[in-house]
Amino acid sequence: MKSGLLLLASLFVFSAPGSAASPPETIVVYPDRIVCDNYIGVGVQWSAYPHGDSDDSEWGLLMTDEKWEMLYDRLDRMKPRFIRVIDQANWRYFKGLDRDGKPMLSFENQQTRALFRILDYCQRHAITVLIGEWGVPGVMHNQGDPSVRLMSTSDMRWIGMIGEWMAYLINEKGYTCIRYYDFVNEPNGDWACTDGNFAEWALGVKLLHEEFESRGLADRIAVSGPGTVPQMSHVRYRDKYVGRDWPLYASQVLRKELGSYNTHAYFNHDVIRKGRAAEYVHLTADVAIADREGKPFLLGEVGIKATTEPEKSEHLRRMKADGNSSDDSNMFVYDYSYGVEMASAALQSLLAGVDGMAAWDVDDAMHTKGDTGDKTQMKRWGFWNILGTELHGNPADENIRPWYYAWSWLCRFMPAGTLLLGSDQPSNPGCQLLAARTDDDYTFYAVNTSDRDEEFLLKGDLPRMTLNRLTYNESFAARTPPYEVKAPVMADFGKGLRLRVPAKTFLVLTTQEPK
Repeated sequence: MKSGLLLLASLFVFSAPGSAASPPETIVVYPDRIVCDNYIGVGVQWSAYPHGDSDDSEWGLLMTDEKWEMLYDRLDRMKPRFIRVIDQANWRYFKGLDRDGKPMLSFENQQTRALFRILDYCQRHAITVLIGEWGVPGVMHNQGDPSVRLMSTSDMRWIGMIGEWMAYLINEKGYTCIRYYDFVNEPNGDWACTDGNFAEWALGVKLLHEEFESRGLADRIAVSGPGTVPQMSHVRYRDKYVGRDWPLYASQVLRKELGSYNTHAYFNHDVIRKGRAAEYVHLTADVAIADREGKPFLLGEVGIKATTEPEKSEHLRRMKADGNSSDDSNMFVYDYSYGVEMASAALQSLLAGVDGMAAWDVDDAMHTKGDTGDKTQMKRWGFWNILGTELHGNPADENIRPWYYAWSWLCRFMPAGTLLLGSDQPSNPGCQLLAARTDDDYTFYAVNTSDRDEEFLLKGDLPRMTLNRLTYNESFAARTPPYEVKAPVMADFGKGLRLRVPAKTFLVLTTQEPK
């Protein structure tokens, strides 16, 4: 482990609303304890627009050069450090089976070039990529189409196709940014091509690892898994395979084959506000498994679902009023509060030892429910809908939503290799605090999802420094368009830095220059 890091210690002491002001609690910073010394970064899920990426897609070729440049400009500002790119063979390079049942592959076509736009961006910016496929062709997507129907995760035609495709991307195209392969999305689910069968998924992982070894790729790309939803235990297998324990099962039989561990984290709003994010998705045990093996632990998807009241009723009301949203959405992505709560989800996960995470997702226009291309069944999770005008005559939906800014701050100020600092957390479960050091720069994050303001005094054996303070709250989101206000703060940690964290607010204090 690397030294020279901070630990935020002690507890907050809070005043009851309306009471006389109490002195802020002292938070002591220690330079020798860390949460993570293998940090990859915060980023996003970015798919290559399967419904609008080519002349033959359901919507036609809507992703023009202009649209891609708009995306690049916005991501340039965000600076994602980790990107998950999950695709489908029959959307890109798999063109069906010949008369002998052998796959016909095409690596240079209109659909693959759409994917190359994403990978080119990641390569230019040295972004770590977790790539993969949703599932077995013809089982996931284009179901029932015999021209693309393969059998299972152990069908060697699919394994061979993946190996050949990865060899092309890595050796021929030169995408060194691709580091991990995500084999089957959420395999413990009854919606997955594995239908919750761990044994089937594990066999496929073993075969794919052997395929990478046979092609000399095993030191270039490693299989990551299990990519599960911890709360899901398939009714058929729940006595044998408990959803939360898939990383444990994987460590028992796939220790050689897996190069990193990952799961998905979909919290409800109530869990975030109560500070129970890590517990809810079983992070303590899962991170410990990865740490014991010296491997990264990733959250391949991170989001918040409106499954508890009062958010659930309001989400459903908005969904119905919109008329173009599927139930696989969270209509609060339009609200500034979603940014506060996603920041809290990220901090809670990072404090639990997560090495990297991808927010679900960049853009509404990437997917529809079931990926049928039904424009009335959009998945509303993104920072925007880049095709708002083309799909629904709504150019305003192309605007950047507030939570983009909060998530950007988590990406921008913590590049790969940043040392994350451990801390005792506030007694108010709605507050989290994280400190980090990147070379000689320090960054402090504080989030408060609760209804009351909080204040603390940060002290420790640190140099004096000037911190740039950024504030994300309702006032920030109300600006048209929102813009960052940099408020310099002189920090003398010997005397103590007094920091007020208002209710429903996300703060960043950093020695880095916001750009």
